[in-house]
Amino acid sequence: MEVALTKLSQGNKAKLVRFTGGEQFQSKVRALGFREGKTIRVVATQPLRGPLVIALDGRHFTIGRGMCARIFVEVGE
Repeated sequence: MEVALTKLSQGNKAKLVRFTGGEQFQSKVRALGFREGKTIRVVATQPLRGPLVIALDGRHFTIGRGMCARIFVEVGE
């Protein structure tokens, strides 16, 4: 099932499926190492609609919810 990254809870794992948004946004997330097919894990969700902490390839990234809403993942594990 494909959902926006914002829908995941702490501890959830998912596979990156697609990115929506402009060329600059896609360039930025790809520069961070986000690629379709990679598995990510939500390390933490901050309260009051704060950012999410995402683990990818042994690194942690803090990403705002606006960006997370444009990153779609497949949950099924």
